[in-house]
Amino acid sequence: MHGITKPVTLKGRFDGEAKNFKGDPIIAYEATGTVDRRDWNMTYGSPVVSNDIAINLNVEADAKP
Repeated sequence: MHGITKPVTLKGRFDGEAKNFKGDPIIAYEATGTVDRRDWNMTYGSPVVSNDIAINLNVEADAKP
């Protein structure tokens, strides 16, 4: 963001396996974390806008080899 690259650590969780509408296996994962927007020099709107930004990812993927 804004030309700045930084690592972000997310907490991941395997949510399980299921079958899609075709009957093929799929797997699901979830990842969550928080970043401080000031780390990317994003300060517009402070203090009205929170500096902590939540990241929530929900991913389903094809589980076929």
